[in-house]
Amino acid sequence: MDEEINFEILNAYVDGELDAAEVADVALAVANDSDLAHQVVILTRVRSALIEAVDVPAVNFATDRQKRSYRPLLAACVAFLVLTAGVLAVTGLYQRSASPDWFVAVASAHTNWPDDKAGSEGPAIPVDFSGAGIFRGAFIPTLEAARLYITHINETTGPTDAEQIIVRYRGTRGCRITLFISTEALAFPLEKKLFKKGRQQAYAWRNGKYGYGVIAEGMDISRYQLIVETLYKAIRRYQPIDQETRVALGESRRNSVPCQV
Repeated sequence: MDEEINFEILNAYVDGELDAAEVADVALAVANDSDLAHQVVILTRVRSALIEAVDVPAVNFATDRQKRSYRPLLAACVAFLVLTAGVLAVTGLYQRSASPDWFVAVASAHTNWPDDKAGSEGPAIPVDFSGAGIFRGAFIPTLEAARLYITHINETTGPTDAEQIIVRYRGTRGCRITLFISTEALAFPLEKKLFKKGRQQAYAWRNGKYGYGVIAEGMDISRYQLIVETLYKAIRRYQPIDQETRVALGESRRNSVPCQV
């Protein structure tokens, strides 16, 4: 399916009006997008409420006068059910739109990128990180195989007094990616999870006593997913990137378009 999945397509998907190929495309998109999945749940609930309201068993009233007196009541009940379902849907979507705390922190770190051009013309000057103090057990992989170079490593304190490390990688074609590490591990999902908002896509997970987040904008999606998976595995294993993955990162870069920033 070439067109963007919008409300009309999701509605047709829930109503069973798409062909097999379209159903497969929408199902794949829903599986990879938590917002789309939530909209499908809401549409399904609204559809069920409408069906239940319309399928009220017919009642044989004794006289036309009685029929006329009950019909407005039945119509009012149906309208109330539809209105209630709509309010619940809007409320649910509003609650769902709230970004998790980890995403707010990661997105803020990525947005507040230092205004310089380090790394834009080639490999950056190596940045030393000894992992001293509270971050002694933190592991920061390098991504030179993907032509992404660490240009900044900053230790900060978050709004909840959690200690944070912000690692910024910059490429030679305008790409920027941020690795965020926090001591507030419980604020991060246990397993790797994606959250999308606008053009921003961030992954987060928990590893030991740290929470990790990765975010980029305008990067080729397949390349971005490979980089995230590379960081995830390297951090989990506490090991440098292996040769096979380094080759895959290089090929992914060659086959991708420059970042749209």
